[in-house]
Amino acid sequence: MPRQLLDGKLLFSFENRSSISLRRIEEYIHFYNDERLQLKFLKMTPSEFRRQLAA
Repeated sequence: MPRQLLDGKLLFSFENRSSISLRRIEEYIHFYNDERLQLKFLKMTPSEFRRQLAA
C-alpha cells in the first residue's frame, strides 16, 4: 500500500476534492432551477414556471 494512503494524505485530498465537487454541483443545480431564464417558459425560471402551473 502506498505511503500516502497510510498517512491519510491521499484520502484527505480526495475527500476535500469530493466535497468541493459536490458543492459546485449543488450550486449549479440551484442556478439551473432557480436563476436560469428559459424562453420556452415565457422567460421564467423552471421553479417559477412550476409554481405558476401549480397555482
